[in-house]
Amino acid sequence: TESNIPLSIEEVYFDWRAITLPGVSNADKGGEGSKHYDILIAASPKELIDEYEGVIRAAGLLPFVFEPESFAVARSTLRPKISYSPLLLVDLGETHTTLAIVSGTTIRVTASVAASAGTFSDLIASAFNISREEAEKKKCERGISQDGEGLKIFTALEKSIQDLVGHIEGYL
Repeated sequence: TESNIPLSIEEVYFDWRAITLPGVSNADKGGEGSKHYDILIAASPKELIDEYEGVIRAAGLLPFVFEPESFAVARSTLRPKISYSPLLLVDLGETHTTLAIVSGTTIRVTASVAASAGTFSDLIASAFNISREEAEKKKCERGISQDGEGLKIFTALEKSIQDLVGHIEGYL
């Protein structure tokens, strides 16, 4: 639905699947059968998918399936055939951070927030008056800590990290 997907339905390709079925026992409901369907809906911008499809076809390949990145992250991170209590996967990417709530054996909801590794590098570059490349190196070598250069990095990132933590707490 457009209330859950930040683009109009005309701008996305979407698919769905039932993740719980009526009458199927759910351990988190005391063993009682569910009285409704839980449906997982995945949507991706047509513009993005069409671009990927064009590149793949230009390489002489035939694209078979596309999936949201969060699904691939979940599949590569979680062990197969294990039913997880609700947990949150946080994928801190270059341009955004993806939050994915997993319960049972599947993703239940995903969200994207603006805080990103790239933003962190930009903030460090600004705080130290250095290039973005130098900031990236400093971020990887020093990390954030409460002493030395790590403290200055922490201070530069503090507001952005607090914002990210606020989003995470909201989804939890």
